[in-house]
Amino acid sequence: MCDVCKAAGINSSFINGPKSNVMNAKLYKVYSNRVANLKLCRIHDIELFLKGEQRFLTTHLSLAREIVSKANN
Repeated sequence: MCDVCKAAGINSSFINGPKSNVMNAKLYKVYSNRVANLKLCRIHDIELFLKGEQRFLTTHLSLAREIVSKANN
């Protein structure tokens, strides 16, 4: 399941269709010396490409909170 959909409480198969694939994505500007790995559905993968990392995370604040909580643990 898509990490953004999971954080927002959205059913990713409803948005992308029943045969939706999950793609791996990497965010390079989230951590100072590490890479954040995400699983994204096709819709959110395209959105990340179009908006860029900074605007994508400001749009999806619930995902940003989850990334920060993973970093603290």
